[in-house]
Amino acid sequence: LTKVELPELDDDFAKDVSEFDTMAEYRADVKAKLEKKHEANANNELDEQLVDALIEKLQAEIPAPMFDSETENFLRDYDNRLRMSGLDLNTYIKYTGMTLDNLREQFRPQAERQVKARLALEKVVELEGIVVADEDIEKEYTTAAEAYSMDVEELKKAVSSEIIARDLKMRKAADVVAEDEE
Repeated sequence: LTKVELPELDDDFAKDVSEFDTMAEYRADVKAKLEKKHEANANNELDEQLVDALIEKLQAEIPAPMFDSETENFLRDYDNRLRMSGLDLNTYIKYTGMTLDNLREQFRPQAERQVKARLALEKVVELEGIVVADEDIEKEYTTAAEAYSMDVEELKKAVSSEIIARDLKMRKAADVVAEDEE
């Protein structure tokens, strides 16, 4: 048997594995990050529950082509993620024995949920008269550019202000729904 020797959890260890000088500072940072992660997970779960509740209240005849189109979007996104990891959809299908129809079938429930959520939130935007100020759009461009390490002007060329405004309206609508549920 090989004996494994673990390092002492002291200030020297903290200096070696982090930017902190003491183990107490390092522990406090780890604790704060874990609490932030748990809070984010809880918020995401709450958001999902609110969207589910909103979808349940949606009463609309939704044309099948809307679901088909969103399913294809999910399929394209999946192909893009595969390409980022060095694969592609054809290779994935070849090695997994899946078919495009199998993948579409897998993505369909998510696509239907996405379409319903978008339609419900668009209705909230309409009913609440939600608008987005130009300065909010500019702020979102700046935030997104920083997050993706892009130049703001390059991002503006790649993503229209209408798309940014729509996303901001959807977020505001989700906030309205969350406030109503409290």
